[in-house]
Amino acid sequence: MFQRFYRRADARRSDPEGTGLGLPIARQIARAHHGDLHIADHPGGTRMLLRLPCTSP
Repeated sequence: MFQRFYRRADARRSDPEGTGLGLPIARQIARAHHGDLHIADHPGGTRMLLRLPCTSP
């Protein structure tokens, strides 16, 4: 899911204009801020888990 240009077939049918870059870019931004972005199973569907470090003021 985090490889550039990976798009599932159903995603390509519903949005043929997309590039498939959203998740890789989002993960790259998270990591640039010393965090990470993961995919986790959830009973209601897929859950995206973004973790960023807290810093003291």
